Amino acid sequence: IISGGEMSRFMLALKNIVAKVDGIGTMVFDEIDTGISGNISAVVAEKMCNISRNRQVIAVTHMPSLAAMADNHYLIAKSTENGKTLTHITLLEDDTDELARLIGGDSYSAYAIPHAKEMRAWADRYKASLK
Repeated sequence: IISGGEMSRFMLALKNIVAKVDGIGTMVFDEIDTGISGNISAVVAEKMCNISRNRQVIAVTHMPSLAAMADNHYLIAKSTENGKTLTHITLLEDDTDELARLIGGDSYSAYAIPHAKEMRAWADRYKASLK
């Protein structure tokens, strides 16, 4: 039996191996961040960034460090109208507020904004180091 975090890391490694063997061009990760946090989340974000160098990666995440690595951000929100659940997808021009929300929750404080900007700068530095 393995923990949720161990399962997330195992699935990341397995999907990466399968993609190399099968030549898969696009990989989809739905909450690969389940059960991980802290330094491990940064390592997973870096691994996902490395994967994205050779294939398209689509990731549904609540992990700020993984979201910071993305080149494009889409906000997916659900609403209910007339008893029907609707899903709305919006391309975000600036990801700072959304990263701050991931860091601090829906009612994040002003301190989350500089943290979000620093996280984005960390991701940009990491991506630049790969070139």
